[in-house]
Amino acid sequence: MKTLPSLTRTLAGIVALALAVSCSQAAKEGETSGRTVLYNGIELPETWPPRYPVPVERKAMPLPYIDQKPDPIIINVGRQLFVDDFLIEETDLERVCHHAKLYAGNPVINGLTYSDGVWYDELAGKFKMWYNGPRLPNRKKGDESWNSYAESDDGYHWYKPELEFFPGTNVTNNLSGEQVVWLDKQETDPAKRYKSVAGYTVGYGGSFILQYSADGIHWGPVEAASGVIQDRSTMFYNPFTKKWVMSIRVCALTPPTRARAYVEDPDIEHLLTRVHSIQNELDRVIRDSLENYFIKDKEVAFWFTADDQDTRHVNPVVADLSPFAPAIYNFDAIAYESIMLGEYAMYRGPESDVMKKLKEWKLNEVGLGYSRDGFHFYRPDHTPFMDSAYGDTTAWNAANMQVAAGNALIVGDSLFFYVGAHKMKLGVGEGIESTGLGTLRRDGFVSMDGSGTLLTSPVSFDGKYFFVNAEAKELAVELIGPDGQPVKGFTKEDCTALKDGDSTKFRITWGKNTSLSRFRNQPVRFKFYLTEGSLYAFWVSPWETGESRGYTGGGGPGLHPSGIDLPVRQ
Repeated sequence: MKTLPSLTRTLAGIVALALAVSCSQAAKEGETSGRTVLYNGIELPETWPPRYPVPVERKAMPLPYIDQKPDPIIINVGRQLFVDDFLIEETDLERVCHHAKLYAGNPVINGLTYSDGVWYDELAGKFKMWYNGPRLPNRKKGDESWNSYAESDDGYHWYKPELEFFPGTNVTNNLSGEQVVWLDKQETDPAKRYKSVAGYTVGYGGSFILQYSADGIHWGPVEAASGVIQDRSTMFYNPFTKKWVMSIRVCALTPPTRARAYVEDPDIEHLLTRVHSIQNELDRVIRDSLENYFIKDKEVAFWFTADDQDTRHVNPVVADLSPFAPAIYNFDAIAYESIMLGEYAMYRGPESDVMKKLKEWKLNEVGLGYSRDGFHFYRPDHTPFMDSAYGDTTAWNAANMQVAAGNALIVGDSLFFYVGAHKMKLGVGEGIESTGLGTLRRDGFVSMDGSGTLLTSPVSFDGKYFFVNAEAKELAVELIGPDGQPVKGFTKEDCTALKDGDSTKFRITWGKNTSLSRFRNQPVRFKFYLTEGSLYAFWVSPWETGESRGYTGGGGPGLHPSGIDLPVRQ
């Protein structure tokens, strides 16, 4: 066990190394005619976050960085994923979206992750989970503390340590309601490594408060508080822009239903003080009209709502009784490699009054989206990322699926995703709220499949060694120069290809040409030749061991404790 001074020095060293490695990223963040240029070359508009009118009909978000790509795209940070067309100039391969596989031993714990958090703490060597546990008996109303904590050595099997806050339980504090616990791996103050933003009052809405902790168990005093804000408002950190973001529940569309608004700030305490309700209670908005309750507020930008690919409840009886679905019930996000990974609670209905009449939980299902600038998210797939079992009254995941903050965690060649869910019917007894696990191949959100070629847009890099994540009968890579021709010595014929292989980290070489160092900071293209396979990602690493310098989501065993994919000293 490290002492506090030792831990302080360790954290300071970790963060210093992470910041030093990301200096090339920071160098790209500057002012170009008053505009910020991000790590990937995207130039943000002068007005940021952008201001869009509140929509009255469902439509997808715009993607300005696809319409006007950087030239070249900078790929120094992270594995480069094919979740959209950002990296692609031309291809005849098919984009395929993949879904998580549910663990056969689900649920992994009785208790609901409702954002809350599941992280791997590399310094402690443990998986840690925060969740809504059972209400404590013999407590007065408003003091039914139930924000609880569990640990695991492998991510599958969880145990509940007895904590001193309420002896005999694993409860961490006396807050009843929603919470987001964020493990800030780049925080230099050990006492603030864990950050909690939690709903302070029981009921429909209330203030959100900020607390810090060194271990995620013992929480300090309230450091900042929001104004009154509606439930299912959550927060996350975007390390690409170095901003804390509050994802706020609001209303949009006609008739009005759930949507999201956005506030960002580099200081989490200042962010909380800026956040407040911009609409009256949701039920009043629905009963009356959206225009009467949406307040024009310079602190808050409207963000997004359900689009025209979202679907209504699978049960037509419920759909007819719940005219306001589909909607976005909640939205969480995290940095993964070179993108922001967005996780949606896709709301199918019904509304609360209908739910109680039918004695049936709301149907929320988990969907994914991806962003290159942290604001505009692309959703290539609107089917559930983790299947619900609606209609099965015995299933743990029949309704109200909600993701945990910290998803995705990296465990070897897999990603772990934790999701809370309800049984279908209200009042079915013990274990109605539980949390399950879904797994996916590392980088496995989207692949480019088939037999054919893929040519990237112009890219630049400062690394040396070329890696791919792929499964194929054969995969060869060619370097294309600024003249549009293959570079001598780096052609398809020179390539030491992946053959009859499957690897989440395979190094590509070209005979004796094992390094791309002479092409650093020059615009080039890569051309992939794929035969009967799937291509998930590529990247250029400074190290022969293949670390990407991207962000590692919720972390994982054997990864660098900074939250950045860097070499780990053994």
